[in-house]
Amino acid sequence: MKASCSIEKLKKAVNTVERITGKNLTLPVLSTILLIAKDKNITLRSTNLNLGIQIDVPAKIEEEGVVCIMGSVTNGILNSILGDEMVTLSTRGETLNISTKQNKVNLKLYPHEDFPTLPVVEGVSLNIPSGKLIEGIKSVYYSATTSDVKPEIASVYIYPLEDNIVFVATDSFRLAEKKIKLKNMPEFPPILIPYKNIIEIIRVYDDVSEDIEIILSKNQCSFVSKDTYLTSRLIDGVFPDYKQIIPKSFKTEVIVLKNDLLNTIKLSTIISDKFNQITLSVNVAEKKMRNLF
Repeated sequence: MKASCSIEKLKKAVNTVERITGKNLTLPVLSTILLIAKDKNITLRSTNLNLGIQIDVPAKIEEEGVVCIMGSVTNGILNSILGDEMVTLSTRGETLNISTKQNKVNLKLYPHEDFPTLPVVEGVSLNIPSGKLIEGIKSVYYSATTSDVKPEIASVYIYPLEDNIVFVATDSFRLAEKKIKLKNMPEFPPILIPYKNIIEIIRVYDDVSEDIEIILSKNQCSFVSKDTYLTSRLIDGVFPDYKQIIPKSFKTEVIVLKNDLLNTIKLSTIISDKFNQITLSVNVAEKKMRNLF
């Protein structure tokens, strides 16, 4: 292998894929990054078996090749290289040489034949602007539980409803729902994406401005953009019928300024009890709402 590319683009790609490497000591290959130099790209892949990612970095390829390198070490080395614009990757025997104008580093290679393949997801697909996808996820994911005891609620539930894509999460104490309108939305089966994978999906696509194609199958889903392919395992379970606990009618309805409500709640929680519980009291005659704690 011999290839040259922008060091900033390579840094960003390595930093992203390194986060998805596994920490399984019995399978050390999951801690590595697979590099493929072919055509006009250096392709980087990593996986922890629950989540997998592939990113293409434009490059000048002089000699094609495939290598496997330790993810954390490579990320640390590239982040320590400052001031250079281009980096050259070349193999010699069982080592990978990373060279710039001012730096040269040799890394040990690992057998790339042992690296797992990323699943190619086939099924129903839909296109969604990345901003709307991230908005939907960010609006609800904090309500999901982080415990794996109940995987159905340690996830974000996504399903279609008329011309909306609905995002839902709950930890059985709180519930968040967000509806995002989409044009030409196809029918697709409801899916449950694990909370841990949701965090990485946000990190990968938070600064992407293009449309993302989501492809769904029974056990996997993938997110495809111009240079990035990310695949996630889906939870095989049934999300609680949360609509039953949403009141159908209300005795009192109050409209308040958002910032006033947020500031009042923040002030109240500072001196609330150990359970951070506060009580809202509404005085209709005075047109006031108070926090009691």
